[in-house]
Amino acid sequence: KMKGVSAVIAVILILMIVVALAALAYTWFTGIFSSLTETTGENIMDTTESMSKQFSLDAASCSSGDLQFTIRNTGSGTLSAGSVAAFLNGTAVTDLARVGGSATIAEGATQTFNGTIPACAANEVLRVTIENGVSNSVTL
Repeated sequence: KMKGVSAVIAVILILMIVVALAALAYTWFTGIFSSLTETTGENIMDTTESMSKQFSLDAASCSSGDLQFTIRNTGSGTLSAGSVAAFLNGTAVTDLARVGGSATIAEGATQTFNGTIPACAANEVLRVTIENGVSNSVTL
């Protein structure tokens, strides 16, 4: 005569396995969803901040190795004047400096910059970028 596990013990073992699997699944899904929520929240904040930083090129001119341009903060955030970069036909403008003004450009305010370039001719493209990678171009 063979002896096996009684029906009561078998049911208890099955219930314990099911409860353990449910607890494991709950823990796993909770970790994934909290991680996704946190990452998504950070991405939304970064995108919102990035979208608030916009500018326009109000004026640009060059003559005898000197470049001058003025940008206007058209976004809803403050821009860092130190993060402004300029490229003439893809080549970085050296010695880029603010003309007066402060280290930040408030909403609606303008800031003029000077830079040194080797030469300047008609139809050259000036591209200006700011801290969040937004750029605007103008043909001189």
